[in-house]
Formats: sequence, structure tokens, C-alpha cells
Amino acid sequence: MVAELAMQKMFIEQLLDKKLVDGLSPQKAVPLLREDLPPEMHPTLDEIVEERQHRSAEWAETVRVVEGGGSTAELDPGRNWYYPPKGGGLRWTRLKAQMAGGGLADAVDSIDRSTNATVKELAQPFTNERRRGIVIGNVQSGKTANYAALAAKALDAGYRFVLVLSGIHNNLRTQTQERLNRDLGVEAHSDEWGTLTTPLHDLDLAEVKNARFSVSGLSGKRKMMAVMKKNSSRLDHLLEFFDQLDERTLRDTPILIIDDESDQATPDSSRAKKDVETDPTVINKKMRQVWAKVKNGTYVGYTATPFANVFMDPKPHGVEGLESLYPRDFIHVMPTPKNYFGAERLFGIDEGMIDTEGAAGLDVVRRIPVDELPMLAPAKSAEADTFVPEVTESLKDAVKWFVVASAIRRLRGQTGKHSSMLIHTTHRTKPHQAMRDQLLAFLEPLKKDARNGDVSAFQKIFDNEEGRVASLYTGSADAPTWPVLQHEIVNVLRVLEVVVDNGEEDPEDRIVYNDDRPRTAIVIGGGTLSRGLTLEGLFVSYFTRTSNAYDTLLQMGRWFGYRPGYEDLQRIWLAEGLETDYQFLAAVESEMRSEIRRLASEGLTPDDIGVKIRRHPGRLQITSATKMPLAEQVEFTFQGYRTQTAIFDFSDPAVQEANTATVVTLLRSLEGYRVKTGGLAASSHLYKDVPFASIKAFFEAFSVHERYRETHREALKWVDAKLPDLPWRVVLAGGSRGPVFQGEEFVVPSVNRAPLRAVEDQSINIRALMRGGDRVADLVLEGSEEAGGLKTDIARMALRLKPADEGGAGGQGVLVLYPIALDSTPQNQREAAESGRTSMRDVLSGLGLGHLADSGTPLMGYGVVMPSDIAGKLEADGDFMSLVIARSNVEDDDGE
Repeated sequence: MVAELAMQKMFIEQLLDKKLVDGLSPQKAVPLLREDLPPEMHPTLDEIVEERQHRSAEWAETVRVVEGGGSTAELDPGRNWYYPPKGGGLRWTRLKAQMAGGGLADAVDSIDRSTNATVKELAQPFTNERRRGIVIGNVQSGKTANYAALAAKALDAGYRFVLVLSGIHNNLRTQTQERLNRDLGVEAHSDEWGTLTTPLHDLDLAEVKNARFSVSGLSGKRKMMAVMKKNSSRLDHLLEFFDQLDERTLRDTPILIIDDESDQATPDSSRAKKDVETDPTVINKKMRQVWAKVKNGTYVGYTATPFANVFMDPKPHGVEGLESLYPRDFIHVMPTPKNYFGAERLFGIDEGMIDTEGAAGLDVVRRIPVDELPMLAPAKSAEADTFVPEVTESLKDAVKWFVVASAIRRLRGQTGKHSSMLIHTTHRTKPHQAMRDQLLAFLEPLKKDARNGDVSAFQKIFDNEEGRVASLYTGSADAPTWPVLQHEIVNVLRVLEVVVDNGEEDPEDRIVYNDDRPRTAIVIGGGTLSRGLTLEGLFVSYFTRTSNAYDTLLQMGRWFGYRPGYEDLQRIWLAEGLETDYQFLAAVESEMRSEIRRLASEGLTPDDIGVKIRRHPGRLQITSATKMPLAEQVEFTFQGYRTQTAIFDFSDPAVQEANTATVVTLLRSLEGYRVKTGGLAASSHLYKDVPFASIKAFFEAFSVHERYRETHREALKWVDAKLPDLPWRVVLAGGSRGPVFQGEEFVVPSVNRAPLRAVEDQSINIRALMRGGDRVADLVLEGSEEAGGLKTDIARMALRLKPADEGGAGGQGVLVLYPIALDSTPQNQREAAESGRTSMRDVLSGLGLGHLADSGTPLMGYGVVMPSDIAGKLEADGDFMSLVIARSNVEDDDGE
């Protein structure tokens, strides 16, 4: 009997799930199934409904079971209407199996969980609900896989029409259409689908005018899909399509709009604040007109750089009073997979910007010398047509490494995989052709020598680069040797292509990847390669183009992503300063994602409070000023700002000697402020209540690397203007070994800080000087047990802000001085391998200064935590940008 009831229950659940898959809402599916079942099975159906109600309270709110009939639910203020079918749903089950067998096996569970959470935020099908939100991914992190899963689940749950707006470039639209056709089974199960677009054809008038096809497609059981460019004429066609649908069809058609790269073209970029009310940009206006046609559905933006989206005007605006596409209802952050290489993992994180110690970065970044830049791109647009670039020494190295690394991939059994190199030096198209010609001329003699069995030109780059980050490799192949590799280099040169991909190239000449024909290609481009389009198997990038905007810089980083089986081969050649920019942006991203998660955990939406984005203290803008006219500065201040010296210029060693003398002078002048925490030979020393005048004199005398000068100068200026009367604390930090640093009043052992192998412009880079606990080093020296036990910088900063009589620092700034041993070495082999560190002696020797390692005189650096105004005397003037949400400024809930 028990087994029979279990079988009956399974049978009824399958019938219920089938009705949900066919597009019926729970409100309609349950009563209809009750009519189909014999009365003796009704109790089992009730049991199933009760179980689902119990497991999802909102399901209970939305399902109204009426004996003998059903009812249509109105807008339900609760969420979680979505109840994942036990069998997974028809389309999601297919897609999940395809993902598991197609290289995404490790990501399926994460995608499943992430999209379940997003589906629950969508508008409930077959109601009058309309919702808007955004999903934040990472650049090149698999957003398409995520929104394909979202679409599959939404269709299984009752949505009828999926509209994907796929950027502004033809190649990206085609790539997306092909991917979704495969992922959603559009071609394999064509009887289940009606489509308005194909890989070869975007939405056109002929399809739009086929009104019979349009109406029958949306009124029957078939699902509909379109993948379109965000193009003015295409959006006009879409509006005409909607105009041909009657009101009832629109009302009964839950529509999911997925706006891929939603920060591109979608935001209103009217040039002045006063224009926003009356003159939104063309694409923005038409997008909002499309949204106005939707009676029941969801707009979901997908982007890795949501800065412009969170600064949209949240009010209806424009002459027509059209609703905004501001993501008022939800923001979701996609999880970052462990095997993803993003800005934080590749470049490290700017620790001075946020409350985290961050990552150290990887030894995969190479610098392009400043004197090569004029040879790589025209300085002015007027010179673009006649500019002839050169294959500089660093570009030669990059190309040679690409050839060597491609050969290594072949030895690892990856001959059937695509291998790509990106060259992005300018957005202007004419120099792309010239660069191709120059590269072909450079490669020709190398290919000729290879045909004669000579590949010796590649051995130096092999010796310099192979094995630098070997610990990243997740495969099992043996490390390559030069004798074995030579034959494969010949094979790589035989198939190597140089391709230009930009908006002016003929479609047949641009880069297209086909699994049946693996390509080994150097791809030269600009705008089309800086957003959306995926370069398959990209692992070498050569990049000089800079930008002043966060979103543009991040999107241009096509080297972010996954490198399965060739993680250790990736290399990035960058122009001076870009690495520092990406370290800062890694901090901004981390901070933004943490804040969004915090707001979500508190039940807050973008309709309640704006997302804050940290400003750059220098030249970088968050996004185009035209896209954020309503954003306001909030809390701009150097309060609590942490900075440090981690790069040291040895072009003139006398500068570092002078810095050591400056430190000795300061400490001698502070002897009267020293707290007796130990004898002269204590491991560290503390000085309290130091006048800011002494600190200011020290900063003005100490010479820092040019990379820090502007920020340190601005921070000093801020303290001098805002908090000149607040005393400071000074710590002389000692290590546990190494040469001692001593004066008449102190003796401390030097600290160990191993430098990076890569030497840039006669400078030594130790990446990070301060350790996590150093933020409260003064409190630890005072004997604070609380300070010594803190594990996060957030907690440490909170303690600094406590009044002194409560065990805190009273907001006082702290200057931590570090004598760094010039014979410092990596702590272990893993640190040396993964972060590219080596001994200080080796780096100094490479600079011709090896004798300094035996001098016994340390290198002096410092870290600073700026003071804070705990008395509340200062007026905040904006460290972040945010929309200040006023309830009177956003749409009412009525009708949404």
C-alpha cells in the first residue's frame, strides 16, 4: 500500500511539473490537474501542494486552489514564487546535461544555485507583475552560461518569450544567437520554438510583418526567442512587432528581457543634467518604449561593470514619462569560480583602498617600456591614416612567447583547441592593418628559419618564461624541455595566422572560431575586442590602450577568464601605470560586491538605497560623466585611508640613503614622545601624541616612488587642512631576523620583504609592505589584548576609531616605519612560485647593486593609516558616488 501511494504521488508530481513546464502558472495548473484526476487522487494532490507550500511560504501565498476551478493571482508582494520542479524542468534538465558534458561540469551546481536565486526575483508569470533588476558577473566569466540557465528555468516556469539584447556588434550577436540556439535546444527541438532571429539574420521587417506567425507563436504552446543588437532600427522593428500583438496576447505572454552588456548603450547618456528629463539618448528611449509594451515580465541586465546602471535616474522621465530601466527590484552578484582569473587574482588588490589584505597577484604581468609607446600607436587621430607601427622589443617577446606557449599546449594534447593572442594598442582602425603588415614581415624570416629546422630565436623567451608560474598548472603533463619543444614550434609557425578584427573589416576576414577548425591566431583590434566578443583560448595579451573610466578599463581586459590546462602559460604585457589601475579596480569591485551582498542580507533593494562606488583619488572616473548626472558625492575623505611605500626607485641609490637619514632624524626628534614598551633593543618602538608638524616635515623630506607622489601629496594636504591639531602615533617596526637598524635611541632587527622578480625602470617592487595587524601596531605595543586578537581590518579600523579611554586610538593617525633587510628572501617556495618573488640580493645584482645586500644598511619604507574625525567636526564631501534615493523620487509600487 505504501509503495502504491508513493508511485501515485510520483505520478501526480510528474503531471503537475509537466503542466508547469508547458507554461501554466501554479494557479492554473493545480485546478486543471484536479479536474483531470479521479477524486480518490485529490488527497494526494493536496498533500503535494501542502508540501510545496511548506517548503516555500511564498508559493503558498501565490497558489489559490479553488474546488472546481481556478483564479488568476494579482501581484503578490512576497517573493520566492518559483519552486524548482523535482525533475529539474524540461529545458534546464537538457541544458544541465549539456553543460556537464561540455566543460562546465564543475560549474553546474554553482550556476544552478545562482540562477535559482535570480528566478525567484523575476516577475511571477501570468500576473500583472513587472520587475527590473541586474545580475553582476565578472569580465569573461561565463555570463552567457548563467543567463542561458536563467532563460531555461524561466521558460520551464511559464515564461513564453525570451528577448536577448546582445550588445552593439554583429559578431557578438551572432556568437550569442548560436550559443543560445544550442543551449536552449532551438534547433534540436525546433517544433517547440518560434524564433524571430537566426545567426545570420537580426530582426527584420519581413519577420515583423508576418503578424500571423507572431500571434500564433505567442498564443500557442511554442516558446519564442529573439537575439538582437541594441541598434535603433532593430528596436524600431521590435516595437512594430509588439504593436501587431493584441492586448490579450501581450497580457498572457510573460516576457523575459535579458540585456547583455547592459551598461553599454542602455544607460541614458544625455550630456547635461537638465537634459535628462526631456532628451534621453535614442537607444535608452527605445529600450524604455519596449519595456512599456511588457504587461507581465522582467527586465534583467547582465554586466560585469554595472557602474552606469546603478547611477540611472530611477524616476519615469522624458517627454513620454517612460519608466526608467534602473534596477529597482534586485541586484544579484554571480559567484566567482575558484578557477577564474580576474583583476584581483592576476594583479593583486590595492590594499590601501579597502579593508582587506587582498591577494598578492601573479607573476604573469610584463611591462611595456614607456619609450616604446610612440612606436605602437599614433599620438593624434590626424596621424592614424599614415601611422606605421613598429614591432618593438617587448612585442617581439610577446609574439615569441605566444608561439612557444602554443607549442607547449600541443605537447599537452591541446592541438584541437583554439589558441589566441590579443594586440590592442589603439581603437583607430587604420593602424590595425599596418600592424598586421609589420607582424607578418617580422614573422616571415622566423617561419623561413623554422622550415630549415632553426627555431633558436625562441629559446631565450622559453628560458625566461617557462615555469615562472608552474604551480598554477592543473594538468598532469610533464614540464616541457627545449629539445622536445622545437618540433612543435615549427608546427605552430606553420598554422599561425594574423587577423584584424574591427568594425571596418569584411565579415569573412574577421575572427570566427569553429570547433572543427582549431585556430592559432594573433588578433589585432580595438572596440570590437574590448567588450563582449570572446577570443577563444586567449592566453597572451599585449595592451597599451588606456582609459580614464573604470568600466572601460575593466571591459578592455579580455585576458580575464578561465585557462583550463594552460593556466601557467598566460602572460599580459601592459603599458606603464595600467597594473596599478587594475589593482585599484580590483579593490573597487571587491568593495562593491561586498556592499551589494550586505544590502541584500538586510532585505534592502536599489529602490531603498543607492549602491556606493568608491571614487579614485586621481584621474580615473567611475564611468562617463554623462551617464551619472544624478550621482552625488558622499563621504569623500582621507579618513582612515591606508597607504604604503612598496616600490623603491634605485636609479639613484643615494635617494634611499637619504631616506634612511630622514627616518633617523625623525626618530631622534621624537625621543621625548617614546613610550617605554621595552629597552633600546625592543623589537618595535612606539611614540605617542606626536604633533602633526613633525609628521608633515617627515613626509615632505622623504622621497617616494613617483607612483605614490600624487596620492601621498593629496592625503597630506587633506590632513593639513582638516585635522592639523590631532596628534599622531609613530611605530618603528622591527622584524625577527636580519641586520639591525640602530641609532642612539633604538636598535631593531630589519623586516623581511621579498621583492618581485620583475624589475621596472630601476625600481624594486615588494608589492605589500604592511601586514594586516600593522593597522593597530601602536595599540598592540600599548598592551591591548583586543588589538592583538583582531582578525579583520574592519575590526581593526573600528578599534582605531574608539576613544583612547575605551582602549582605542581616538582616531589618531599612525605612521609605521619599516627597516627592510636588503638580503630579504621569499618565505617559501610556493610564495616564490605563485607571486613571482625572489631574493632581494638577486634583484639588486640585476641592477648592478649587489654589494648593497651585504652593506647591513636597511631600505626604509613606511605605511600610514590616516587620522579620523571621531569628534564629528568635519563635513563629509564625498569619497564615494551614489544615488541618494528619495521615496518621492521613484515610482510608486502601484501598477508595478
